Amino acid sequence: MIFILNLIAAATIAFAQPGWETITIYWNDIEPEEQAGILRSSYVPANVKAYYGRTEKPSDDEATLGVLETVSEITPPWQKRALYLHIFVKILDGADGALSEAVDKYCLKILKSDPEYIMYYLNEMPKVRKEFASAIASEYYFDSKQTADDFRKWLTGKFAGNPDLGPTIEAFCDEIDFDLFRMHHD
Repeated sequence: MIFILNLIAAATIAFAQPGWETITIYWNDIEPEEQAGILRSSYVPANVKAYYGRTEKPSDDEATLGVLETVSEITPPWQKRALYLHIFVKILDGADGALSEAVDKYCLKILKSDPEYIMYYLNEMPKVRKEFASAIASEYYFDSKQTADDFRKWLTGKFAGNPDLGPTIEAFCDEIDFDLFRMHHD
């Protein structure tokens, strides 16, 4: 417990400094008491707080779409960032039908809002990485204004020289390409 509190204190100090975005603490790394405190905080919007406790399967209702719009834009502080990604993944995991189509564009949005944080998460969570890749491939399949090649160039350029994420980015982009190929040939 003391270790977690020290970790949170260090992250809070780091947040006050430039480079807050390098903090890679995720929701499941936070103790339940601290999670409860984050959920009570004033920087978490009411719709996100309400959605957090929701137990039914996500649907394409107004509440879910509103929460998707909110949580797909990751911003400081780090506690909010951890919560937003947690809720986003919860929606992504349960999405099907019309909601699945809506989630596709939000996968791109959340990734572009904080690429380093999201890619480190996807590095640790291959199942979620595959879900992101499938959603992004679907978005590129149906949106002729964007291409997966442009995305690959953007992402690899963003992390050029990062030995920690290089293999994950390559695998992620390959998964997107594979899903696109499958969609074009089904």
